[in-house]
Amino acid sequence: MSFIRIFIFIVIGYYLIKWLVKMILPHVIKQQMDKFQDQYNQQNQGSQQTQSRKEGSVTVEKVPQKPEKPKDDDDYVDYEEIK
Repeated sequence: MSFIRIFIFIVIGYYLIKWLVKMILPHVIKQQMDKFQDQYNQQNQGSQQTQSRKEGSVTVEKVPQKPEKPKDDDDYVDYEEIK
């Protein structure tokens, strides 16, 4: 009798938690997304004002530098097996 009672409580608990997650989780995620969006908008508010340029104009703000290859000053010696 006690096994059946424990099993019923586990099943009811599972479905109760499942239902609560379905009801609460979307609201929590929406609040977090709104918070992140507000932070993003605050951080990028200044950069949007400086980007107002004439349409069609092209400006290069930074030219990427190509990393130089290290020079190999060592000599290469072939390996030769001696029998």
